[in-house]
Amino acid sequence: MKKKYDSEKNAFDQSLSERQEVALELLNLNRRARNGDIDRRKLDPQQKEFLKDMPKPSATTPRGVFMSQKLKGVSASGFKPGDSLAGAMKEWTNLSAKAQEVYAQKAKQNLDSYVDQISTFLK
Repeated sequence: MKKKYDSEKNAFDQSLSERQEVALELLNLNRRARNGDIDRRKLDPQQKEFLKDMPKPSATTPRGVFMSQKLKGVSASGFKPGDSLAGAMKEWTNLSAKAQEVYAQKAKQNLDSYVDQISTFLK
């Protein structure tokens, strides 16, 4: 079983473009940083530049789309941001499933767009 896994892993590794190899390495480094094994500040300049150039994702969940629209332009002056967040969460909870569907469609569009952007970026 291990032999089959090794041959599949080798085939996968050989199929990666240079940019995909960098992305995979960064994902592994990020996992190790979350586990406390490494410090993110120790990334080399190429890795830092790669991360800066990556496309930025939009909200990819229905609630995320709703919250980003509700909180867009909210500033801390005049009221507490937490009050605005709590109000938006309550409003989301009170939305019907049909009303939430609009946000689900937008989230799917955002995700599809991001997948396309990442695919293009990694080529």
